[in-house]
Amino acid sequence: MDLPSEVVEQLGDIEESLDTLSGFLQPFLDATPRDLEDAMPPLERARAHVTLARAAVLLARLRLRLRGEALEEGHLLRKEQERLHRYGNKLRRAANEDELARSRPGTELNVAAANRFISQAIPDLTPEQRRRLREQNAAGRGDGEAAAGAGRGGGRGGRGGSKRARGEEAAAAAGVGGTGMGSDLEEILAAAVDGGT
Repeated sequence: MDLPSEVVEQLGDIEESLDTLSGFLQPFLDATPRDLEDAMPPLERARAHVTLARAAVLLARLRLRLRGEALEEGHLLRKEQERLHRYGNKLRRAANEDELARSRPGTELNVAAANRFISQAIPDLTPEQRRRLREQNAAGRGDGEAAAGAGRGGGRGGRGGSKRARGEEAAAAAGVGGTGMGSDLEEILAAAVDGGT
């Protein structure tokens, strides 16, 4: 039985599409599910699951079409497509929320700027207190460059931890007292309060 040239051409297109699809699916087929789970963050994992489910539904629909069967209203594949559409919407919302959360700027303590603010706000600093604030400013500028290279969870320069932890380290280097402020700073604030009353 000879097939019309259009049908042969369409079958060739389908075969090429299936080859392309198998090329895309090959990394998933070669790896174990545990390898895939470990390699991807949760959002990417969810995208992969939804994409694989959509591919399976499309292949099943293609099989039905090739057999000449119609996809009726209450067919299981139609219900599965609707379910995947709902999951796709949830996934898009989660991706948008994740992107929004990543775009918000983080809070960062600039120790050098805080020390400059304190030195300008309290004019009655002793020469020793001014010297320590200047040292702190110089240390804060050097630490800022190292912290910028360190990134969020460690990295270069041997520095790690949160921004708050790095700020506490800088405060400890300046002589932190029991209240979380340097003893000189506590004296300065006490003198300013006593002098202001």
